[in-house]
Amino acid sequence: MRVHMFVVITAVLLLVSPVALAGTGPAEPPQAGRSEVYQSLGVFTGADYVVVLDASGSMDARRTEVIVALNALLSGIKPVDRVALVSFTKPAPTQATYSLGPLTSAADFLSRVPPMSGGTDIGGGLSKGLEELEHSTEVRPSAVILVTDAKQNPDGTITPAQWDALRERVAKLRERRRDGVPQLVRGYVLSWGGGDTAPSFQAGSSCGASSSFTIAQCVFSPAETGAIVPANAAPFLASLPETFADRRFEALLAEDARAAAAGRAVTVQVTPGAVDMAARTAEVQVSADSATRHLPLRVCGLAARASGLTGLRVTSATPPCLDLPPGAKGVKTMVTLSWASGAQPWYALGPPPMSVGGTLSYRLTSTYSDLMSRAAGQDGRFAPAARPAAFTLAAPAGVVWQVELIVLAILLLLLLIRLAGFPTTLWVVRGEQRVRLHVWLPKMSHKVAGHAPLVIGTTWKPWRLVARRSPLEVLVWPLGEQKLKGPARARHEVDLRPYARRLTVSALPGITMSRGGWLRPGRPRKERSDG
Repeated sequence: MRVHMFVVITAVLLLVSPVALAGTGPAEPPQAGRSEVYQSLGVFTGADYVVVLDASGSMDARRTEVIVALNALLSGIKPVDRVALVSFTKPAPTQATYSLGPLTSAADFLSRVPPMSGGTDIGGGLSKGLEELEHSTEVRPSAVILVTDAKQNPDGTITPAQWDALRERVAKLRERRRDGVPQLVRGYVLSWGGGDTAPSFQAGSSCGASSSFTIAQCVFSPAETGAIVPANAAPFLASLPETFADRRFEALLAEDARAAAAGRAVTVQVTPGAVDMAARTAEVQVSADSATRHLPLRVCGLAARASGLTGLRVTSATPPCLDLPPGAKGVKTMVTLSWASGAQPWYALGPPPMSVGGTLSYRLTSTYSDLMSRAAGQDGRFAPAARPAAFTLAAPAGVVWQVELIVLAILLLLLLIRLAGFPTTLWVVRGEQRVRLHVWLPKMSHKVAGHAPLVIGTTWKPWRLVARRSPLEVLVWPLGEQKLKGPARARHEVDLRPYARRLTVSALPGITMSRGGWLRPGRPRKERSDG
């Protein structure tokens, strides 16, 4: 039974997991091919190969093997490449029997191989080979391919100092640059089937040589020297222009790579649209600008976060990803946000007004990710830094919330009126005559005509409630007396704290006063002395 349950659970996970991952994971763009990118950026160029051939008498017995090896070598030459053939022997002068240029045909090139006789002057041959490269005005990846049995004559015409000069000439060639990349100059040795060892000789002030390979290392440095096996000549020769193209690609995109690492490659802006508080959704427009010159980028994996909205997420995006060509501006997508709940007071019956700040995060990828990682020698995948974009979701209050606020305001006003007694109504009674005075302002003066005319001054002082007194100060004095300048005995304060209670004014016989509420003015119904 447990085995069956395990099988069922495993099957469900296998079916559900891909769907979940497809919905949440950012889409990875298809990676562009190396040759396609290099051709579009113009960083790929042909190479120059100068074959320096030993045409001395010691090579004559193996001429056929040399021709076969050269023929295999030429099979790796591409139409964009250029070749040259320099042969050296003694006492005949070293010469270029095939000047640097495109390969017309292998047969034509091989027909330029001279008869093999005489002595060996490897230094002279290398000097002439470098001369072919020096005459070229175009900076291209270059290689001098040495074909010799290394049997350098002891009475060679080149001295150790002249060997040092060869190294200096190679160094000068490497100072030439293209797109900021130094010219790539290498030394190769073609394995042609014969021996290439000889007694050691001094190939410079600090370098001794005893084979064709060590001779090449002395001139071109060990790191830039290699041996070509005729059977693998084509891929071996292709590595030279590819390496140079890799370096040009890295140099060309160096600025973009720095911008991507610092998070400056892309600028994302979020423009809020319609907000539906009832449905808890919002529409926003996401716009992206690229600051790169050569690096295409993709904005994907959108995710939103806001402190005031629980469960905020990106429901949909059309299109789901933004593809940004180099320098692209204003590439847009419409995004729908939704949330589970928002910040709302416990007493709110409807959604209150909202103004919530949030951030939109995203992931940056590129169709050049593989090439960028390879060029930078990174173990991990090229991943540009992405700066989150800030946004604000704002929405007015709903009708229910507005009605609720109005009702609460009315209730608070009524409570204030009930507690503070302002506005209020004053009743002045003389026998059967009743005069009603409305107190609308915090400070008013009322004149009451008739017999024993008087003035009633009212001032609203809510802090009197602390002393359990009426918040309305009432002063009464005879008409004609000045309130402030008159004698103190002319003013009489009436504490009208309770509602609808008649208070006699002792200083004004026959007059009683009472106070009623604004909404419920009341009637004087019981007389009480003001003491």
